[in-house]
Amino acid sequence: MSKWTKWIALLLIIALSWIELQYVSESVPEALTPTVRKTLHVIFYIAVTVTGYWGWLNSPIKWLKKLWLYAYTVILVFVLAFGLMASKTNLFSMEVKDTVHNIMIYFISPVPFIILWVLSTMKGITAHAKH
Repeated sequence: MSKWTKWIALLLIIALSWIELQYVSESVPEALTPTVRKTLHVIFYIAVTVTGYWGWLNSPIKWLKKLWLYAYTVILVFVLAFGLMASKTNLFSMEVKDTVHNIMIYFISPVPFIILWVLSTMKGITAHAKH
């Protein structure tokens, strides 16, 4: 069942990523207010976090589940703190803001899930997890 769960999680993450990209990140600027757009980014990020965690929940390699949750939590805290500072000050250039946005979009994409899946299939990691 774990393999099917991973496939379903991957497909859900791909769908969430595509919807976010099409209707939030790449939408017409006038279609969403900046506050709504930022809120939707966070909602999609959390949805991908939960979906990925569910995908790794029954993995025999327990540290993958922890790595997923810790990495996504750290990035979320960083992005929220950065967003709060950016909204209250003028300390950051547009390039820095774009970089932080791109980090968040990367973590909404299926790439991190695929990378962990590849790592989980590597023989040394799998053999080590069984002991």
